[in-house]
Amino acid sequence: MTESNTTDPTTASPVAAAAESPPVVADNDVIVGIDLGALSTKVTLGPRHDHELVRNAHGGHATPTAITFPGKNRARLIGENAAEVGRADGNTVGMLDRLLPGSLGHRSEGVAEEDALTAFRRFQMISNGQNEATASVPNAEEEYSATALMAMFLGSVRRNAIATVDRLDGGGDTSG
Repeated sequence: MTESNTTDPTTASPVAAAAESPPVVADNDVIVGIDLGALSTKVTLGPRHDHELVRNAHGGHATPTAITFPGKNRARLIGENAAEVGRADGNTVGMLDRLLPGSLGHRSEGVAEEDALTAFRRFQMISNGQNEATASVPNAEEEYSATALMAMFLGSVRRNAIATVDRLDGGGDTSG
């Protein structure tokens, strides 16, 4: 008796099955691509929207990768507003991608030497002991993990993407 080379679909690895077939995308799904850079971030929509670049709140295609905490009773500023020269001080956290584990600017626990980007930071970066960088922001009187900062920034990016999709699909106000 010879062994069969076929696999039983009920016992196949879900990871292997996912690698073999492309993801299923419904007609109304929106595909978004994000290029998260140290200084700026660009977002594009997928083929359904002809690979349109997403505009930020100021109408630009590149959004500065920065968050400013102006004070306890004031709203944080994200992107263009945070990157204005007058606001870029110790309360501005920029280069968010460099805070993520595995990036050039991230320092793991136990690494004593400073990285090459330390001179360019205007905020204090500390290790929280969980292999994730934390930014200490004086005006906010708090420390924010890289995950929390990235969530704040990507929330703004998401709002811009939704506004662009609405505009392209005819659901948004296109008058200036």
